[in-house]
Amino acid sequence: MSKLDVNNLSYGVTNMSTTRGGQSKTDMEVINRTLDAYGRKNNIKYVFVDSIKSPNGKNASGIYSAEDNVVYLSVNSKNPLSVAAGHETFHYMKRNNSKAGRELQEYIINKLKADKSYDYDARVKELSELYGTDDADAINEEIAANSMFDIFDDATIKDLAKNHKKLFDIVKE
Repeated sequence: MSKLDVNNLSYGVTNMSTTRGGQSKTDMEVINRTLDAYGRKNNIKYVFVDSIKSPNGKNASGIYSAEDNVVYLSVNSKNPLSVAAGHETFHYMKRNNSKAGRELQEYIINKLKADKSYDYDARVKELSELYGTDDADAINEEIAANSMFDIFDDATIKDLAKNHKKLFDIVKE
């Protein structure tokens, strides 16, 4: 994607897209409000764009730029915008609140490893080949970012609230 001048953008949401993509008007309003509030509170910028090309040239749902502290989200992604926003926000959190990010990542990875239906080793191999790295932390960060919405069911949230209060507060925010 071409480099945008983000220095003059305010924290929260900036819509630079000409469409809503596949998002309903109501979904876009909720996503806008949620990300705008989170962005303003945490000094992060979210920019909606029509499309994003990943470094390998494929279409991407979102990209977090640590250099600019900006999450770029494609409204025309095949993935739900809320999932892409959560994924990229996890990367932001891992970079900017590394202790909390590491704890949340460890919790997610442990939940996945305990799930007999999830083939953790196969996923590590797949992502290692995709990204061309054997860096365990980078692979686990991507697995955790990809899996956030898959593991946070009612039972997990109750477990967090009861047994992992600090993580619960992070997720709740």
